[in-house]
Amino acid sequence: MKKINLLLISILFLNFINCQKKDSNSKTIINIDKIEQKSVGFSDKYEALPKLDIEEISISEYKRLSVTKKSLIQIPLNYDTKYYSVETNDKIVQLRREKKVESNGSAVNWYDFLGFYPTLNMYAFSRNSVSESLDFSQFMLMNKSNGEILNIISSGDDRIENPIPSSKKQYLAYFDNQVYTANNSFLGILKFDEKNKLKEYRSLISENFNIYQIAWGENDVLLIKTSSDNGKNFKYYKSNVLSQNANEKSLDDDYEQINVFLGDSTIGLGKEKYFKSITKQDGSSVLEKQNNLYKSRFSSFEKSNVINAKYQFVKQILKSKNDYRIILYTLLNDKKKDSIEFYRSTVDKEIPNYTCLSYLDVKNNKIWQLKYFATDTEIILYMNNDVKKDGSIKRDSLYFLDESKEAKMDTYKLFW
Repeated sequence: MKKINLLLISILFLNFINCQKKDSNSKTIINIDKIEQKSVGFSDKYEALPKLDIEEISISEYKRLSVTKKSLIQIPLNYDTKYYSVETNDKIVQLRREKKVESNGSAVNWYDFLGFYPTLNMYAFSRNSVSESLDFSQFMLMNKSNGEILNIISSGDDRIENPIPSSKKQYLAYFDNQVYTANNSFLGILKFDEKNKLKEYRSLISENFNIYQIAWGENDVLLIKTSSDNGKNFKYYKSNVLSQNANEKSLDDDYEQINVFLGDSTIGLGKEKYFKSITKQDGSSVLEKQNNLYKSRFSSFEKSNVINAKYQFVKQILKSKNDYRIILYTLLNDKKKDSIEFYRSTVDKEIPNYTCLSYLDVKNNKIWQLKYFATDTEIILYMNNDVKKDGSIKRDSLYFLDESKEAKMDTYKLFW
């Protein structure tokens, strides 16, 4: 009788164990590349918002004010030779671990697990890729509760440094330094809205130093450690984020009404050193990345859009929905005054791959523009236009011009 009871207990125990395994494996397993991903940190949104004001402080004040504790921790994670397995409330997300480079020097996406933010309830990892033997990476967050994925855009090819949440979890601060340009840095602050979603809030662009460290102080004071001589000497700054939010609502409301891409200013279309950066060896990868950004922002743009009393964007379909251009019109007394081709990237096999990238500086009424043939990266021109008070567009400064390539444009009727 005892043997029978022991047998029954053993069977029941095995069934219990099997049920437990079934329950733990009942979640859907999905590859991260098949999950819809959102992005934040767009340069045009930061451009429309106020910039951070910074004040220099001593090293002792920097250390005294800092209250930031380690916010990104390491946690156990299941993985095998090919994948990380990241578990959320309703699914298991697989992230490819292995780097597999093809013969052409490119590689499909692979991921590095960076850690977990307990205060945010989010996993952090980087997505890496290789194109034409050049490395690219991007910082990503995954919400542990619902599995939502958010990309935080960097200003260059490398990912941003690990962001730091403020003590009351209202803000997320991050930075990155330009790889190819000395003492050129970007600092961004994202803010959690009423739906706990991150949005662009404040930013700082400097051409005078690289950022080495950031930390939060009490009452949402941001602390910044910088150097302009590769870390031999340091300077320290602070910025009171709360003191700069007086006009936040009206500015955000204005931007929601604009809701159009003004161009990529972060990488540098409107900067003095920009032309030098695209004529270097890695210039083609910079241009490719920028053009991909413009395509993604304008592909879903359908209707005319008046962004304020002075400007209007219009999408013109040429031969198909994938062959279009974006025209920027200037307005005077609600009437069209002048126009300029703001963006175009040809797909016609009969003509050279022509690309026009522009950046509208609404604050200073300037339009920076670059035109080039994507094949062999032949620069046609890079110039700065002024929008006058009467609404007319005047070519103010021409930084480079190749007349033979302009003749080539005329041959293929690329002027409009």
